[in-house]
Amino acid sequence: MHPRPYTATDREHCLALFDANAPLHFGLNERPEFAAYLDAGPEHFRVIDEGGTLLACGGIETYPERGEAEFRWVMAAPAAQGRGLGKRLMLESADYLRRETSIRCILVYTTPASAGFFRKLGFPAGTVRTEAGYWTKGLHLELLRLELD
Repeated sequence: MHPRPYTATDREHCLALFDANAPLHFGLNERPEFAAYLDAGPEHFRVIDEGGTLLACGGIETYPERGEAEFRWVMAAPAAQGRGLGKRLMLESADYLRRETSIRCILVYTTPASAGFFRKLGFPAGTVRTEAGYWTKGLHLELLRLELD
């Protein structure tokens, strides 16, 4: 089970992953934004499947003018969480940055429920910014920043 590039045929499966992770990790109001992101042909977005079942997806977008990248839409099927799939996606994205770009700073806009996952991967304990109700009522923002070695 290695990450592979996202294709348009993965779209509905990725949206199903989103649905399975809302409203704990994503606001239901974000679904159209995620669908538009997929339709636009993301820069570096990967999926992990097992036997034809999509278990996880996520990627990274680069912003060379800012010298930063952002993890985007990282999620795993609830039954597959804890198996290291999100970690694989994140490490593959960080490797992409190291190999293909000069960017060494990664931001992640996340929720309190997901922040622990990113901290396990090396994001510092502090947050760059928090904002109550950022995603939707009751779903707050935690902005985290990681400097790559």
